[in-house]
Amino acid sequence: FSMTNPIAVAPLSAGLAHSIPVSCCPVCGEVELSYSFEHQGYPVCRCSRCGLLFLNPQPSDEVLAGIYSESYFLGGDTERDRAITDLMKAETARLYVRNLIDYVGEARGRLLEIGCANGHFLEAARAAGFDVRGSDVSEHSCKTANQRLGGDYVTCGGVEQLQPPAEPYDVVTM
Repeated sequence: FSMTNPIAVAPLSAGLAHSIPVSCCPVCGEVELSYSFEHQGYPVCRCSRCGLLFLNPQPSDEVLAGIYSESYFLGGDTERDRAITDLMKAETARLYVRNLIDYVGEARGRLLEIGCANGHFLEAARAAGFDVRGSDVSEHSCKTANQRLGGDYVTCGGVEQLQPPAEPYDVVTM
């Protein structure tokens, strides 16, 4: 089943009404996409070349901002629950950074995280030796991440809002 009209695969829901159809794979550019399944009302497609699974159509920035509101990242109703969640996310980020260093060989260079949430991964990557930057669609997350990092390291918005860097990034994560 070829995906020539991604919106026609499933009936439009409220989220799909404000979505952006994708005509090719965002990783490799392949145009042959096939419907795989539906997740929370969104069709999930698979690229025939690289196998990437992704929502198609993509939620709009407005829909994403509603999903990734301040409450999305809290992790609980009490301060204790939030503190435990924060510790868990920080430790998970350190593990991911160790895995990244095992893959790239050393912790140096410029790193960009797209969808950085509250900045745990950026904080761990910076502590390991990377020069970090990030972006996220949630204004609250950007503010929290910049506070965590102690400066203006995170840009609020999608990838298209990022200014081209003076030097290329050595590592980009999502």
